[in-house]
Amino acid sequence: MMDDTLIEINKIHDIESISFGDIALLGEKGDRLYVPILTINYDGANFISLTSKDKHFNYFVKKVKEVYLKEKDTPLKGFFVPRYINIDNYSKSILLSSNVSDTSELYRYYEDIKGYSDKLLVSETDIKIMKPLIEYAINSNLSNFGFKFVIEDMNGFYPGGNYLVTGYIDGVYVKIPIRITKNNTNYSIDIAKIDKLYDFLNISINFDKTKLEIISKMNNSGYVFYDEYAYKDNKLINTKEVYLGGRCRLYNQEEVTNKSEIESIDENEKMNAFILPWGANLAFDFEEDNPDIFTKVNMRKMKYYVKDKDSFMDITTAEKRVTKKTSDNNLLSDIVFDDVDKRVIGLRKDDVTYIETTFFNDGATGEYNEKYAGKYFYQISNAPIDELSKDNIYPIRDEDNIFSRNELRNKRKLRKITKEK
Repeated sequence: MMDDTLIEINKIHDIESISFGDIALLGEKGDRLYVPILTINYDGANFISLTSKDKHFNYFVKKVKEVYLKEKDTPLKGFFVPRYINIDNYSKSILLSSNVSDTSELYRYYEDIKGYSDKLLVSETDIKIMKPLIEYAINSNLSNFGFKFVIEDMNGFYPGGNYLVTGYIDGVYVKIPIRITKNNTNYSIDIAKIDKLYDFLNISINFDKTKLEIISKMNNSGYVFYDEYAYKDNKLINTKEVYLGGRCRLYNQEEVTNKSEIESIDENEKMNAFILPWGANLAFDFEEDNPDIFTKVNMRKMKYYVKDKDSFMDITTAEKRVTKKTSDNNLLSDIVFDDVDKRVIGLRKDDVTYIETTFFNDGATGEYNEKYAGKYFYQISNAPIDELSKDNIYPIRDEDNIFSRNELRNKRKLRKITKEK
């Protein structure tokens, strides 16, 4: 059943004025967050004004654009004079040349899928599939001190993100306790003191909109290692910087040239993808538009994709921003239209592939916050990981009566969902 706002949006006709602006809201950390606000007057004394924090903002923008394009060249009803719609050049350029809801492809696919507030799969698939990245990160740090590390295995030894990594440092067998904590799409790894290093090591793995950062620190020695994969001028650039005692001991920058193809079950891809040293894929899609000389519209999306025989992980982070500056190039406002972070995990178990999609609480748009942020969505398939496609995965919907972890693995219910007899 449509709510009152949606009913009013669907009644829009005879638009008289359209205005895009921005409004400053107070962020969680006390900072100011600029978000877009669209105001229209229509059909006499009627008006609607919504910000991107409102539930139906994306649909509102699309409806206004649709009606504007339909009405702008038609005369007023009952008159033979051209219709006049009051819209300034900035508002027109944003409405027509910059699709406000570009990033909605990241969640529109889940519109008819049941969203859960709690996880139905208790799985550390994302941690296990990050094993090559963890080996790379540990080995990169040890190599800065002249040692070589080769991972053998990584297992959880009790709940709470605790793992035991086994392997060899210069041929000597070692056991290294580590603790992994997650914050949305970012990971922090605390590594117990290794004899060949000065101190306990912390490694932060951050998936940003424009880069993958691996930052390692040992506080007592002043050791810091920045290992960054950033997308610049259609190239993936790896920059390494090592500091010890506050002094830069190493600086190296080189281009990653190995290209790859990426896969996705819920998006149409047109991304520039690269193969990372540990075998994962990192892909980017950057688009820029300049409605006028003071305004820049940026759409930025980054995807990290990795899979093995029995699992895969897809981390995607994206945003749409409008930056407005004054004639002397000072920042006027940085408007967040959309900010989406999601993680898709696939796990093959007992001839069933379970797919869990998590949306994190970073979105700026109302629809994203209302329907997706902080929720989990589930799909199943009879196909193995290598054969997954949109044609052979089946979403869990309300009518499927899946309420618990056991029911998600109930063979009778799964056969019904996948239409198998």
